[in-house]
Amino acid sequence: MKKVILTAFLFFSIYSYSQSTEFVLNKDGFTDYLVIDAPQKSASMLYEKTIEWINKTYNNPREVIKANIKDDYVRLEGIKSDLYCYSPLGLPVCFDVRYQIEVSFKDNKYKFDIAQLEEYVKPSQYTSGGWRGLMTDNSTSGFFKKDGSIKGGYKNYLQNIPDYFNNLQKSLSDYINSTGMQAQKKDW
Repeated sequence: MKKVILTAFLFFSIYSYSQSTEFVLNKDGFTDYLVIDAPQKSASMLYEKTIEWINKTYNNPREVIKANIKDDYVRLEGIKSDLYCYSPLGLPVCFDVRYQIEVSFKDNKYKFDIAQLEEYVKPSQYTSGGWRGLMTDNSTSGFFKKDGSIKGGYKNYLQNIPDYFNNLQKSLSDYINSTGMQAQKKDW
């Protein structure tokens, strides 16, 4: 019986530590989603705080929210200018990135899921341009050498992608936990 309990404890410990707490981009891929604990917060409260956060964070919140089901999930779409860069000949070439994030809610936790990433390629004589998948199928092999190190042209820029989404998720978490942006009181 002790062995069964010990095995169950070890399995639970390994599982709980395997949950990502921040987005990471490496040769194995890009973190798919994060599950964030929100103790003593109902799914309804998490939903309401997320809608408030979107309204305060984005310039055009009605255009940003692409779908929502009350107390279940919100899908939003945003664009970040010059988020994805590389430096083929020492000069940076940057691309705007369009993303979709789904935030799903359960009592005491929410899931922050990057559902889609696309880069904008400007039209040229070689390409018609437009939005195209970035890290499609979670493939990041083009950014890394076989030994796992970052290819030279991406070295100074690749961390921008996970940093941006980590900061965005932290902003939401802070708002939910009331340590971030607060409603401004207007003294009349």
